[in-house]
Parts: sequence; C-alpha cells; structure tokens
Amino acid sequence: MSHHDPERIEASVREKNLWVELLVNGLVAVYYFPNLFLLLQVGDRALRGESMTNLITQTVMVAIFATIALEIFLHARQRPEPMDERDMHIDGRGSAWASRVFMFCNGTVVGLILLQEAGRSIAVLQLSPLGIANLLLGSFLLASISSALVKVLLYRRGF
Repeated sequence: MSHHDPERIEASVREKNLWVELLVNGLVAVYYFPNLFLLLQVGDRALRGESMTNLITQTVMVAIFATIALEIFLHARQRPEPMDERDMHIDGRGSAWASRVFMFCNGTVVGLILLQEAGRSIAVLQLSPLGIANLLLGSFLLASISSALVKVLLYRRGF
C-alpha cells in the first residue's frame, strides 16, 4: 500500500508565497499590537516618544527578517512560474477583497472621527493622531491578510 495520497495537490510557488505573506502578517500583528496596547496603558507620552519609535522600528525589522528568511527557504528549491490567466484572475479577486476591507476599515475610522468630533465618541476610544495612525496601520494589515487569504482559498479550491 502506497503512502502517496492522489488527492493531495502540491502547492505552487505562488501559493507558498501567499502562505509566507500570511505568516509574516501574523508575526507582525502578534508582535506589534500587544506591544502597542502595553504602550497605550503607559500613556500618551510613551506613544510619542522613543518607546513608540523603537516599537515601529523593531516591527519593521521583524517583518523584513521574517520575509527574507522565509523567502530564502522557499525559493532555494524552485522559482515561480510565469503568471497565467488563472493566476491573474486570482490576483484580481484578492486585490478586490483587499480594497473592500481597506475601504470598510477606513470608512469606520472616518466614522469614529466624526462621532468624536460631534461629541458622541465611544468612551473607550479617544482618537489622537497616533491612535488614528495605528487604526490605519491595522487597516493595511487586515487588507493584506484578506487579499492573501482569498488568493490561497482560490488556489486551494482549484479556481
């Protein structure tokens, strides 16, 4: 009896790249946001000073090093094939979802700002410029994650 599963489809290099993107986005989120919440507890001075600068710098370094390490590991064995029509269609669908998520998140941020300015803000959320910047960073991250997830699902589904 063979251990080879005929139903199992080997992931393409393009799909593996998407998994790397998801993994790096997850690492960034797990590193950045808990540390950001710790700084929020310290107060506004921590968000404007060296602590915030260090957090941003370290997060970017984590993302860069994780991406490089994972890409070297992934591409040491094979290079991606040229994009065909299916790849372009999947890429377009992922980009469309990323746009929707980004627009929704940014619309929510604008709504929160308008509520705050109208004196009806949510008590937990007082939006300072740095708070808004962090919400926008979250928007970028969610859009990137949604794009990669949609693409992986479409590749896995055999679209």
